[in-house]
Amino acid sequence: MIADLYVYDFTLDRLETVIKSTEETVKVVRWYDENTLLYIAGFSYGTVTRGGNLYKFDLLDQTSTLLIASETSQFEISDIYYDDGWYYTMTVHDEAYMTFKLIDYKFEVK
Repeated sequence: MIADLYVYDFTLDRLETVIKSTEETVKVVRWYDENTLLYIAGFSYGTVTRGGNLYKFDLLDQTSTLLIASETSQFEISDIYYDDGWYYTMTVHDEAYMTFKLIDYKFEVK
């Protein structure tokens, strides 16, 4: 389903749309720092899988930057987390999309 991403500012008591979904829907979001979000966005229509590409969103200048692109739908980023450094989880499907494995990679946010 298409889902926009909102951030609620408690100091101003205001809800803001920060990412408007179109062909891609935000699937996972994590705070990087007080002004930056890391998020995964993937297909909104068709054969929808749980992952997609990894982006950084700057709340101050309202811009998204692609950090890591999934090579194909067979390889998709499905999670991001912090554990003494930033990691993303790559879901790797077999050719028939019947089985998959999860592989974690460390990455730097620039």
